[in-house]
Amino acid sequence: MQINLKRALKLRKELEATLAKVDLPSTGSINLLIEAQRTNPANMVVLAQAVYANKVAEYVKLSHILADLRIKLDEANISSGIHRILAEVADLDRRIGIYKKVVAERVAPNKELIEAEVKQKVADNAAPESRSYGRDRSIGFAVASVDMIEAAREMVAAFKRRKDELEDQRVATNARILIEIPEDTAELLTKLGLI
Repeated sequence: MQINLKRALKLRKELEATLAKVDLPSTGSINLLIEAQRTNPANMVVLAQAVYANKVAEYVKLSHILADLRIKLDEANISSGIHRILAEVADLDRRIGIYKKVVAERVAPNKELIEAEVKQKVADNAAPESRSYGRDRSIGFAVASVDMIEAAREMVAAFKRRKDELEDQRVATNARILIEIPEDTAELLTKLGLI
């Protein structure tokens, strides 16, 4: 059986979710109202143990299937170039994060404003009452210029456009590339409702 990468990715997530919540029937019960169970309880224990062992084996098989699927996905991602697309998208996400911080900055004061603030602070500090301990002797200011902020805004927009292009390429490739799943694996996954 062949499935495309998009379906294989969804299957991988479903298998990971299934294996994250392993649910084993760790207890059994004997119904005292049923004569066969009441008169031969050892058979019920053997039956419960068989169900338990089958469930353990099923989860182990699913783990092997997941490992095989991950290998096939990795190989398909490399051969189709998806790994390059994903790496570029991750780089764009990081750069967008950096430039968004610049866009969110306050604008640096103009030269005249900072010079006037420094003169005022120097005059305030020259007064006798300002010579006490703990008096603030510095001036803080924003450093991002209007040009820096505008350039960052443009970069964010350009990076988002490039990300959209890459996403379109990735989706098209995921729909086009097929991977092979063995028939016995397909039967088990179908039985479990995963494909």
